[in-house]
Amino acid sequence: MGIPVSQLLSNNSDYVRARCGVPPMAPIPAEGLIIVTCMDVRIDPHACFGLAPGSAHVLRNAGARVTEDVVRSIVVSTKLMGTDHVLILGHTHCGLASISNHELGELVASSYDTARQVEGRWVVDGRNGGALAARGYDFCAIQDVEQSVASDVFRTRWHPMLPPNLRVDGFVLDVMTGAVRAVASGGSLSDNPSLRPSLREE
Repeated sequence: MGIPVSQLLSNNSDYVRARCGVPPMAPIPAEGLIIVTCMDVRIDPHACFGLAPGSAHVLRNAGARVTEDVVRSIVVSTKLMGTDHVLILGHTHCGLASISNHELGELVASSYDTARQVEGRWVVDGRNGGALAARGYDFCAIQDVEQSVASDVFRTRWHPMLPPNLRVDGFVLDVMTGAVRAVASGGSLSDNPSLRPSLREE
């Protein structure tokens, strides 16, 4: 199943030859951007914003959620690479919006087999044992994509380890048309100094 490792290595050899003589890319994002988006293969974050390769750090996970590990990466990016603008990019037809934490936990607990959707419900055919630890696990499931993005914009902007001049904006991508619409703008704490003490202490 999938591409053989030998093919991947052959593809890499082609990549190396194509790069011959090309100057190495700088490690610092040219536009000072961090894009947090979903792992969904339909999303090309650079293309949808018209950005060249090397313009942004791209952090991807299921649902485009600002988890503690995403915060860790944003801290490293802002502190060591000088990035100053975070874009949180959710999208329509997200898999994590089609299932609850409880439902996903039960699927994983019941079987390691891949689930499939039947009439809008996720099911697994096998009951050959799974990971019981999945029950109660927070998979960061989404009830409403716009609300999820707005919540993560708020969390990022006022996270105590992130700089007050960090700008945070939230968008939702329509995966059918490619259109992006703004749904939340956090600006930066330096835009509203009077809000900083109470909000950053929460």
